[in-house]
Amino acid sequence: MQLPKGVTGFYGRGEAEPPTVDTKQFTAVCHYAVRSIGGKVLKIDTAMIYRNYCRADIQFANGTLRQIVCNTYHPLIAIGLEAQEGEFYPHFVDEPALAAALSALGGFEVLNTQVLDVFPDTVNTALLGKAEREQVNYWKPDTIGKILFNHWD
Repeated sequence: MQLPKGVTGFYGRGEAEPPTVDTKQFTAVCHYAVRSIGGKVLKIDTAMIYRNYCRADIQFANGTLRQIVCNTYHPLIAIGLEAQEGEFYPHFVDEPALAAALSALGGFEVLNTQVLDVFPDTVNTALLGKAEREQVNYWKPDTIGKILFNHWD
């Protein structure tokens, strides 16, 4: 996956501020998709304090807990395990039924672990802005997922 410019949320002097995703649309999509597969949304957190994503905590009908995370700057969604206290990155998992329900609604691209777990290199980060590349060099994320859904300050 070629990472789009602005996806980290960082930009430098002279660079345009990246656009933002509609968090109300994310909220609506989460509620509809999760309900359509028999689950429920427990909490939506759109406060992006020190992170570039919002998240929905959900529960499947069988009690399994997951998170749906949405990049704040590009309409990219991933599914992860419920974060534990002190964890800075989601642990991504594939949930095919939920991914299909989210994809069917349109407006967001749902990413799977084959994309998220790829090691970042100069090819897939080539479009990032200078400030973004500086952040990547500083934080040294070991997966694309940790760039797309970061907790950098």
